[in-house]
Amino acid sequence: METHPSQSDLNFDLGEQKELLRQEIQKLVARECPREYVREMDEKEEFPRRVWNALAEAGYLGIPIDSQYGGSGGDILDMVVVVEEMAKKSASVALTFINTFAKMRELERASVVAL
Repeated sequence: METHPSQSDLNFDLGEQKELLRQEIQKLVARECPREYVREMDEKEEFPRRVWNALAEAGYLGIPIDSQYGGSGGDILDMVVVVEEMAKKSASVALTFINTFAKMRELERASVVAL
C-alpha cells in the first residue's frame, strides 16, 4: 500500500524572493489592469500596450531571458508567479505574455540549430 504525505507535510512556501515578486506583480497588475481597461481592451481585441510597457519598465519581460542576453535570468517558477497574478485580472494579458515567450524560445532554438 502506498503512503502519501499528509497535507501538513507538504510545503508550498515559495520563499521570500518569490513572495516579493508576487507582491510586486500584484501591485503592477492592480494599477495597470483596472476592470474597465481590461474589458475595453478585450472588446476591441487590442494588444495590451499599456500593460506591456509597464511590464517592460519594471523588468518583468526579461524574466525568462538569460542574463547574458540582458534579461533577468529568472526561472520557470518566476514565470508561473507572474502569469498567475496577471491571469487573475486578465487572461488575455497572461496569454499574451506566455505566447510571446514561447515564440522567443522557438527563435532561440532555431538560432542554435542554425549555428
